[in-house]
This record gives sequence, C-alpha cells and structure tokens, in this order.
Amino acid sequence: MARVQLFLSTVSAEFKDYREVLRRNLNLPDVTIQIQEDFIAGGTPTLDKLDLYIRECDAVIHLVGDGLGSQAKPRSLAYLNKQYPDLSSRFPALGEFLSPEGPSLSYTQWEAWLALLHGRKLLICVPSPGAPRQEGFTADPDHLVLQQQHLVRLRSAEAYPEVNFDSIDQLTWQIQGSLFLELRTAAGQIRPPTTCLLYTSPSPRDRG
Repeated sequence: MARVQLFLSTVSAEFKDYREVLRRNLNLPDVTIQIQEDFIAGGTPTLDKLDLYIRECDAVIHLVGDGLGSQAKPRSLAYLNKQYPDLSSRFPALGEFLSPEGPSLSYTQWEAWLALLHGRKLLICVPSPGAPRQEGFTADPDHLVLQQQHLVRLRSAEAYPEVNFDSIDQLTWQIQGSLFLELRTAAGQIRPPTTCLLYTSPSPRDRG
C-alpha cells in the first residue's frame, strides 16, 4: 500500500513552532512529512534539492504569512532555467524572476511553484492577523507586500488559499480534513465512499 508523502513549506523565522507541531501531528504510520531541513548535504543548489523532494511528494502544504524567508541565489536560478527552459512560458508570472537581473523569489515561494510545475496538490494556508507567530518574529512591511504579490501570482495559475487558520490546532484539523481523505483515497489506503441508495417507501402495488 502506497504511503502519502507531504512537503511542509514554511518560513522558519515565522512558523518554526508550527512546523515542529505539524510534523508531530501529521507524521503517521501511513504519512511522511518532509521539510527543507531534511536535505542531505551534497553540494547541489537548494532549488535542485527542493525540486527533487517536491517531485517525489504527493502534496505541498504551503503556509503564506508575513515573512519572506531567504531569497533564491543565482546558482539555483541557473538550475531552474537549464532544467525547465519552458518554465516562463508555462507560468508567465514567473518570467521576470527567472532572469539573473530580475527580482527574486524566496525559496519558500519557489516551493509553491515547484508543486504546480510537477502537478502536485498545493494546499495554501494563510494565517489570520492574530494567529500566533514565532517568538521574536517581527514582520517587515516590505515582505508583507511581497507575500501578497506572491498570492496574486499564484491566483493567476488558479492556485488559491483554501485554509485560513487562527492557531496550530485549527490548522492541523483543517489539513487533516481537507487533504488526508483525498490523498489516502488516491494512494489506495482507504476505499472511496460508495453511493448510498436512499430508502423509498414501497408503492401500493409492491405492498401487495
């Protein structure tokens, strides 16, 4: 029976505690959770490693808050351009970010696009303004604007936020409710629900 593999896409400075709790809550005998810190050292560009991990996953859980995270380096962009020369034609919103002279996306933002590139389920989760953040995290107004622009670009690819959360417990329940049933059914771990026949009262003729 196939296992379900999930990739958890977060900015550590903002959601490190969420990441650790989610990993404990969602890591079950038939579900594996992977994060960027699981990367094995090998001297390859970060986006190369992300590409490999996400390609092998069933879904990416993408938390989009106020933090931006580390921006992708030119070496990683060179990998993307070489590996996927048609990337900008498939996703026109990415064109300017694939140029060495253009603006940058963060590694966490690229994780969402890699999920779309490989046809993986992308579950976009957005916190409420009052949702707890990592202790010591301070939002940068410029980063908040860039994150909102990131969501707009994802919408251009028909990828929309599906989960809004106020706490880690609420986020856990929503992920389990919206994602686990679908992925476990696809993996053959559980059978899809069968159509139920509604009971109807017998006609007078059937009653004899």
